Amino acid sequence: MFGIIKNGRPNTQMGGFGGALSDGEIRVIIAFLRAESVRVKAADRKAADADYVPW
Repeated sequence: MFGIIKNGRPNTQMGGFGGALSDGEIRVIIAFLRAESVRVKAADRKAADADYVPW
């Protein structure tokens, strides 16, 4: 993930941010994305476990 954020992905619209962000800043972004992913997955599990009544 670090390399993709820093250098971008060839043949896609994902440009690199290595010129604009330091390695430390990229690591902070990765930590945020990982933490947010865990939070969203936990919320999804909680919603799936709840009794669902569509009306």
